[in-house]
Amino acid sequence: MEMLTDSLLTEEEARSFLPLLFKEIPVSIAVSEKTSDTDSVILAVNDEYCKLTGFSRSELIGKDTSVLRDMIRPEDLGRIQAMLASGQSLTNMEIVWKQKDGTEKWALSSTRLLFLSQRTLLVNIALDIGLQKQAERNLAVKYEELQATYEELVAMEETLHQQHDELKEADARLALSEERFRLATEMSEIGLLDSDLLQPGQPFWLSGNWLYKLGLDHLPLPIEREMYVQRIHPQEQPERANRFAALLGGHSSLFEMEYRIRDREDNWLWVLVRGNIIRDDRGKPIRLIGTMTDISELKNREMQRYYQATHDELTGLLNRRGFMEAIAMRFTDRQPVTGAFLVVDIDGFRFINDVHGQEVGDEFLQAFARHLKDSFPQDTVLARFGADEYLAFFPELMDAAAAINLFQPLAVVLLQTSAGSFAARSSGGFFLCGGQEGTPESYLQKAVLAMHHAKIVEKSACYIYEPLMQAVAVRRHAIREGLSQALQNQEFFLQYQPIYAIEAITERVIGFEALLRWRSPSLGMVSPAEFIPVAEETNLILPIGEWVMQEACQFFSGLDAQKGSAATVSVNVSVRQLLSPGFSNRVRSILQQCDLPPGQLGIEVTESIMMTDEQHNIAVLNELRAMGVSISLDDFGTGYSSFTYLQKLPIDVLKVDKSLIDEIAQPDRNALLLMESLVQMSRLLGYRIVAEGIENSDQLVLLRQIGCGACQGYLLGKPMSAEAVREQYPSIGS
Repeated sequence: MEMLTDSLLTEEEARSFLPLLFKEIPVSIAVSEKTSDTDSVILAVNDEYCKLTGFSRSELIGKDTSVLRDMIRPEDLGRIQAMLASGQSLTNMEIVWKQKDGTEKWALSSTRLLFLSQRTLLVNIALDIGLQKQAERNLAVKYEELQATYEELVAMEETLHQQHDELKEADARLALSEERFRLATEMSEIGLLDSDLLQPGQPFWLSGNWLYKLGLDHLPLPIEREMYVQRIHPQEQPERANRFAALLGGHSSLFEMEYRIRDREDNWLWVLVRGNIIRDDRGKPIRLIGTMTDISELKNREMQRYYQATHDELTGLLNRRGFMEAIAMRFTDRQPVTGAFLVVDIDGFRFINDVHGQEVGDEFLQAFARHLKDSFPQDTVLARFGADEYLAFFPELMDAAAAINLFQPLAVVLLQTSAGSFAARSSGGFFLCGGQEGTPESYLQKAVLAMHHAKIVEKSACYIYEPLMQAVAVRRHAIREGLSQALQNQEFFLQYQPIYAIEAITERVIGFEALLRWRSPSLGMVSPAEFIPVAEETNLILPIGEWVMQEACQFFSGLDAQKGSAATVSVNVSVRQLLSPGFSNRVRSILQQCDLPPGQLGIEVTESIMMTDEQHNIAVLNELRAMGVSISLDDFGTGYSSFTYLQKLPIDVLKVDKSLIDEIAQPDRNALLLMESLVQMSRLLGYRIVAEGIENSDQLVLLRQIGCGACQGYLLGKPMSAEAVREQYPSIGS
């Protein structure tokens, strides 16, 4: 056998050995005979080949190899056919065999051409490499997985490098930030607090700048909490303890409080402390983290603004707002107000301001405020209310007599200023509150009513509020409302009270005083004592006063018998009228319109003209006197410095007030001696003197004895209407 020429086997042995190899060798073997360039017939196959192809021998032997074409991929089939056509052998070609049932198997295939006895044989040897291919595939998968893992590791390494770089950069930024934060907190004086709540004594750490500021820098960290708490102001320690307990108990989410704390110089600092609790998983407090800020400057500015808003700049006393807030702090709905409210008004203060200037007036008010402090108990709440009004509250004072006694040092007090001493006279009003319904504002208003009542009824006195005063105030308001329409509605009329010369036994009328009367449709007859002060307050006195002068001059001009007479008609003129621009010109105009000689008009003024723009008022009186109008000083004797005015005022007549005349018949004769002195002084100064309010014959006799030349009063003649004057006095002054 040619294929065994190199073997030592005999030809017979070789022939017997070949079937054994063909059968036993674990390799697929197929022998076919080439019949054309592309076709061949299968001659023999072994069992392994049948396994490889999935066909039986009977399905293969004697069959054309075309039966196997569908089992080989087209690209592999093309290579095999090309090899057969060229007569070359195919060695170790990996081929995918598709078995009869469709299963694919990998085989390592070699095909050799043998030329025997005019025949061309094809010997195909194939080795099943499915397991190897599966291993290769598994290996490839593992490789891909390893490659992916490697790539992930590379990427992770890059990420780690990047994170490492970022961490280093973050550490650098953090260190810089911490340094900036440290510098910022030190520059801004913000303190950082960190307290361990689990340790005994709850020690805490505090920023170095604040340790130094509080004088705790000599202590080792952490500091015992008690060392810090001891430096807090005693008044604020209870509130701070309550808030901290509420924070620990979970009743509040944030600790925030302003309080005072002592610094290393033992001064009180105002601080704002904010803190929060860190808790464990069970909610137990473990740490307190917070900040501390010095707000002393802000607090001082705030306190200064509050002080300015609640205190009087001139006297340092509380103002109305501060007074009401101080009262409100003392009492709650559960604790009604008890005590006494006092309102004090300085009578005639405007005189000091106008005559001596505001600077002296301010000194006077400051001296009065000091006098209040010295006169009242230490627990009295004091305030300045308005230009010359003061408020006081006396806790627990409920006795009326004790209240009036408290006011006595204020009735008349001598106060020193750079311009000399001044007698301060005051009117006051009390309201005693003993838990009745109302508010501090309503109680204060009642005290104001009592004070106004004192000024109306009796100046330099003090009254305790009574419900009747409310009715008086209501009536005063009604008078104010009624006055605004009274002149327009012709509700005013004049009465005339005669003035008598009394030197002779038979008295004779030398003039009349025009007296204003008001008959209100709603109020009835209203006393001048009620409506004149209201007219002054509302400036209605200007049109009303002008009407009075016009009406009086017109009436007196119409009396036929008075032509050429020396008799006068006197008209009361208020300070507001004198101060009004062009007053003397209006008087001249009225005289001309009424055709009344100026010498028959008398103008009566009071000492109050010296309390407001003295120089202006004297100038106006001089203008009137230059016209020929007579000037009378009315109510002489009611002021406290009247004698000083007599040398300044351009007056012709001195009218002595009824209060002095009432006393001249008394046994002690003091009032009579004073009146006699006035009469003698008036003669020396060239004044005529008129005694007011003569009500009995004893007074008339005494006045004649001391040489008083004239008087008026109910004894000789009451005020009467214009018609009565015409009837009773047809020959005035003749």
